[in-house]
Amino acid sequence: MIPYIYGRAIRLHMDSGKMIQPRGAMIHDPSGRDWPKCSLLIVPVGRSRVRKATDEEYEGAPKHYLGRDHNPKVVQVTFPSSSTAEWKRIGELRRIDYVRGGTKAPGGYKHHINKPRGVYRVTHLLRGGDQPVVVSKLGSAYRLDLPNGCIIDDRGIVYP
Repeated sequence: MIPYIYGRAIRLHMDSGKMIQPRGAMIHDPSGRDWPKCSLLIVPVGRSRVRKATDEEYEGAPKHYLGRDHNPKVVQVTFPSSSTAEWKRIGELRRIDYVRGGTKAPGGYKHHINKPRGVYRVTHLLRGGDQPVVVSKLGSAYRLDLPNGCIIDDRGIVYP
């Protein structure tokens, strides 16, 4: 399973009231192999090295998230250091807006941090209530570090 583009046209609404609009695509790695699985990476993505994805590359989480009828492509991305020591902390995230691609559920989404719905309200309380999502920056890249136990799946950012 390879990392995949989770969203574009991103707006980060910070607890401080500031809004940040990073350039690029938001990437999720559900395996945790190339990037921590409870962290979303936002990096500029070039169009120069794009090719059609193979059936083997387009399976699992990416296919569930983007849809089986989606025409998947592979883009080369250079991952920055995942060591948090190298990143500058910007603050805590209150809400994230993003546009989801693919054919399963395309369109604009707004996710309010620490405002779970349904059964996740109980999960939220059992895990101690509000947990921060920290936004950091390194060069032109941003990272959103969600707390352990985060849920990021084909429904989107589910928890926190």
